[in-house]
Amino acid sequence: MKSKVLVKLSILYSVAVCVSFNAASAQKGTTNTNLTTVVFDLDGTSQLLMRSDDYNSSLCGGSCAVYSASLNPNVQTYISSTGAWRLDLFNQSVRRLYVTPDIPYGTEPAGPPPGYYWENLETASLCFDANNNAVPFPNVVTSSSNCSLNLDFTANGTKYKLFMGPSLPSAACPASGCPGTGLLTVTCNAVTSGQCTNWTINPTAGLPKSTVANLYYYGHKGLVFIGQYYNTFLIKASNP
Repeated sequence: MKSKVLVKLSILYSVAVCVSFNAASAQKGTTNTNLTTVVFDLDGTSQLLMRSDDYNSSLCGGSCAVYSASLNPNVQTYISSTGAWRLDLFNQSVRRLYVTPDIPYGTEPAGPPPGYYWENLETASLCFDANNNAVPFPNVVTSSSNCSLNLDFTANGTKYKLFMGPSLPSAACPASGCPGTGLLTVTCNAVTSGQCTNWTINPTAGLPKSTVANLYYYGHKGLVFIGQYYNTFLIKASNP
């Protein structure tokens, strides 16, 4: 049974959101839906900042890797009970993501070093309507350009969060507040029985900060804002 949450329909606001919603199927589920996720290294000929470990690149045509529990039992990639896409690597150390959290947008403090990460690594994406109510991935049967990407990982003993999305996490910010970031576009590639079963996830083009994320670290009292850094990626996920 696919996971779902109750979603309110509302008008579009300044960010164009194109979400189709099946009200009859919007009740919250209690189980996760396992997926197959492909993370790419290139967008055309440009190398992406967040990319795969190329562990089994032959399965997806090269310059990419496939993540699924069927290939690596401790890799978790699924639609959660909240309707979010997730890729979690913290229960193992074989599979990794390459993260580049140190290319600043403007003048920023030094970020953690780029490299292959797995420790405490959790990645999630969720879409929202114009009132910032969550829209589950299965209910995005066309596309939504108002989605988030949340990436937690540990580097040199410190846990970090790299975030893009319409609603910023609660954190210690400058007096002016934490600056806004880019958004994600989630595109549905296949629909089965009124629910999307195949998605493409990438930054929303055409925004002033299309590929800009906020970087935070986990302090003793919660998240602390560090600065803004570029992040590019291309992800595809499917059920199964």
